[in-house]
Amino acid sequence: MSLAIDVDTVQAVLLADGWHTVHNASFTLDAYEYLWSGRPSVKVQDLENESDARLLHEGGESGISSKGFAFATDESGSTIAGPLSALLAVRYHL
Repeated sequence: MSLAIDVDTVQAVLLADGWHTVHNASFTLDAYEYLWSGRPSVKVQDLENESDARLLHEGGESGISSKGFAFATDESGSTIAGPLSALLAVRYHL
């Protein structure tokens, strides 16, 4: 038996600084990496292709897990993201 947690039902995430509400069922898990577009006014998601951005750190390097999480904290699209190992707990609905 496992503790199967449906990511679509995660309502809040406990990080080192406390609980954070997950807005609009946005919690997701995936591999992560840090990119730099080289242009401060450009968002990575607005780039035409990934070759326009420089890879700074790929998950899995230096012994850091490549699994990460992300979720929106409000309607503005403000997002919290990080390595899965930073999660202390999740609050979800069965």
